[in-house]
Amino acid sequence: MVVLSAADIRAGMLAAGGAPVAKVVPSQQVVEVAGVKHTLEDEYQWLRGKAWPKLVEDEDIIAHLEAENAYCKDFLASLGGLQEAFFQTMKGRMKLTDRTIEVRHGGYYYYSRTEEELQYSIDCRVPLAAFDALKKSGPVPDAALRGAEEVILDRNKLAEGKAFCKALGTTVSLNGKVMAYRVDTQGDENYCLQFVSLESDYLPDQLWNVASYCFHQPADAAETGAPPVGVFYSLRNRNLRPTKVFYHRLGDATEGSQDFAPNDRLLLESKNEMFGVSVGTTADKEFVTVRHSSKTENEVLAIDVADGELRLVNLLPMADDVEYSVSKSGPHWFMRTKAGCQRDHFRLERGEWADGGRSEDLLLLSYLDALSHTAAFSGATDYSTNSVVVVLDTPSLPTTWYDWDWEARGEPALCTLQVPNYDPSEYHTERLYARYAEDKSLALHETLHASDDPKYADSAVSVPVTVLYKKSLFKQDGSMPLLLEGYGSYGISEEPAAKFLSKKRTFLDFIAVADKLADDKFTSAGNVAIVGGSAGGMLVGACLNMRPALFKAIVAHVPFVTVLDTMLDGDLPLTPGEFKEWGNPREEHYFDVFPSLFATAGLSDYRVGYYEAAKWVARLRAGVAAAKAEAPDGAVNEPLLVFETNMAAGHAGASGRFDRLKEVSRDVAFLATEFDGLAAWALTLSARQSVKQVSSNRTVRNDCL
Repeated sequence: MVVLSAADIRAGMLAAGGAPVAKVVPSQQVVEVAGVKHTLEDEYQWLRGKAWPKLVEDEDIIAHLEAENAYCKDFLASLGGLQEAFFQTMKGRMKLTDRTIEVRHGGYYYYSRTEEELQYSIDCRVPLAAFDALKKSGPVPDAALRGAEEVILDRNKLAEGKAFCKALGTTVSLNGKVMAYRVDTQGDENYCLQFVSLESDYLPDQLWNVASYCFHQPADAAETGAPPVGVFYSLRNRNLRPTKVFYHRLGDATEGSQDFAPNDRLLLESKNEMFGVSVGTTADKEFVTVRHSSKTENEVLAIDVADGELRLVNLLPMADDVEYSVSKSGPHWFMRTKAGCQRDHFRLERGEWADGGRSEDLLLLSYLDALSHTAAFSGATDYSTNSVVVVLDTPSLPTTWYDWDWEARGEPALCTLQVPNYDPSEYHTERLYARYAEDKSLALHETLHASDDPKYADSAVSVPVTVLYKKSLFKQDGSMPLLLEGYGSYGISEEPAAKFLSKKRTFLDFIAVADKLADDKFTSAGNVAIVGGSAGGMLVGACLNMRPALFKAIVAHVPFVTVLDTMLDGDLPLTPGEFKEWGNPREEHYFDVFPSLFATAGLSDYRVGYYEAAKWVARLRAGVAAAKAEAPDGAVNEPLLVFETNMAAGHAGASGRFDRLKEVSRDVAFLATEFDGLAAWALTLSARQSVKQVSSNRTVRNDCL
């Protein structure tokens, strides 16, 4: 494989010209804080659509985004088929025709399967008796299973004629006769809740803007065959926040409304914009639960499904800075709470409000230090069984499912994910820690939160990083390129130490990890690529500003970055005073080490507006142009700045499995180019991305079933 150097690619792109230049439209916004008015200037404010987050139709905006996409297309074409080569490599590590482990629910086993060249999965089920009969003779062949299965949702048919189609997991009533699923065809997460009769294939009910839902059905419906009566659901408001809980009786007219069905009953409304609502059921299906929560506190209300009045009962009052969840099994209620716990700890509690009992969330196992492994217990669906499926995953090992019987105490492997053309024994994984105070890693047995230990009274905190490399390529001499991925928000262990005015600590964590890996000769400064999405885009953007010389290339997906733009605008009142802190990006020294950037956005993304990345890239380009104009003979090392907007998707990117893989191969091609022809390294990277992509599909080997 021939990989052109970054210098050749950059020279060719710059010689051809055509990098879009966003027009400058003066705009001011006056903000009053504590009685003092501040004027904010943003010459690229016009890039935010007037109707956003609804459909963006402004002609100037669409024209600019399409120009950026054309420039990106030219860049990818200049790579000489590199993206396609990586795509085929990664696709070759996917078992294209596959199926998931079967899950028992009511009188059926349910599973999803994929077919060779189809983008989307197909949900199916087989009656218990039929499946048990097939399995008596050993692993069930695909052909035999197909003969007994019932297809309940083919996402490929659902997606026909649509540029984007994301149908979330199906929910089937306890009696097995009614199915519901949510579908988004714009990428804006405005889900329409669809109902299907699995006997007649048609139910007229449609509910829009649904954030969460659960059936209203008798708790013993699986045994009696009683049909579901209705559905509880949380509704997003016009600002896309789930603030109301409604009850809809199946069969009532919805009249095509994209607000709520006219006959639906409002059960709860949150008036505080910082809070949202969601619905669910208890383990024994006897109660519907309504969670009313903010980032730091919540309350849980319950509705007895046998109560015809659908009365809400508040199980516990809300308390400041206390999070808890409740569930019920048989006669017992139990609670998982942070009350009285330190930082990221939870405990099971029983008090006057409930009898004690067992929980389906028996334990939380975050990781095993020495192996850098994770194990997870997902919410159970069949409480009549004595076994639980445990999922084990590592960065290098394909996912393995274990069927663990509480009585037999055995640990038989139910199935291991099959990844063609991939040998995990060729890779090594280890867990390291970076610290601010000392330039050495902590022993693996020491606590993750070193600041909780008296011997670390200097408040130094250890930051974990999982390292993966291919043994045959790795040399611990500082010569290796490194891809560092991060996110950096919402983690329990970060709060409150790295939020609000202390948010900078998040960025310092990431930089500390990069420095440690360079100090330990895993790589070297200036030989590191960083990747982050959403809040992770803010992370990599901030680190770019703080330590540009540390990084060689950046990939920022749907980045939350508008807070960073001012550093390239020296006309703003506060920017010059911050140059001593951050560095002046107009100075040649900083552009000599400024990394190349590939940024992405989704036009329908309501979480992080497309215009954030658009403004960011526009302002970076303007800064480059200004630096060239001011430098002698325009002698500035110009970074490559590429930006692509998916015009038919939102925050999560493309919906089809192959389309998602093309997005990953695009990123790998960009990084391979920036590292001047290191095709072997990029192929190693694409191998890991293949494992991640296949694992995300949660498909397993047929011969394990």
